[in-house]
Amino acid sequence: MFRKVRPSTLSVMCFVLSSMLCAEIIDRIAVTVDDTVITESEVLLQIRLAAFQNGEQPDFSTQKKRDAADKLVEQILIRREIETARYPTAESPDVEPAMADLKKRYGGEAGFRKALAEYRLTEQEVRDQLKWQLTLIPFIDVRFKPGVQIAERDLREYYEKTLVLEWRRTGQGTPPSFEESREEIQERMTDQRADQALDFWLGEARRQARIKFHPEAFR
Repeated sequence: MFRKVRPSTLSVMCFVLSSMLCAEIIDRIAVTVDDTVITESEVLLQIRLAAFQNGEQPDFSTQKKRDAADKLVEQILIRREIETARYPTAESPDVEPAMADLKKRYGGEAGFRKALAEYRLTEQEVRDQLKWQLTLIPFIDVRFKPGVQIAERDLREYYEKTLVLEWRRTGQGTPPSFEESREEIQERMTDQRADQALDFWLGEARRQARIKFHPEAFR
């Protein structure tokens, strides 16, 4: 026998169901990486954080949402690698210098707080973003830089085709010699090749993971 539901009770139930449906729409699943879920709100947060750091207006276009989601997928894959292989990283990297730089760019504490409100961000969200970026740098240094080998001819080619041309474009006169520039060139090329190695590794890690993008979250 079915129990009769009073109108007032029915209204409450409808309201609850409506709220649940709205919550689902607002924070739907954007991407799954194996058993890890990235929500649409996390993608939008990533866009606002990047825009805040760059001093730009947030762009919530389909392509920008996809780009932000890709960054979050990479973050998941890298965090897994750090945890699995136990790469040494600072447990609590010092974000204060980066925070101080952001506050300076926004004209001080008051301007920084105003910008947080405009971008709909909390200070903790910004701190977490900076903490991740400061965790990523030593991971790249430890995981990829040791394997970088640069031939002498590549160093000289970079000097002639890149550094000298850069120097001339700035109009600073005679560029430094190759030997004077060797250390800077070595550092630049090592960074570039480490980044390339990271990109290659990420491509392999993506192929090994079950990654699914949900199109409805990117419209």
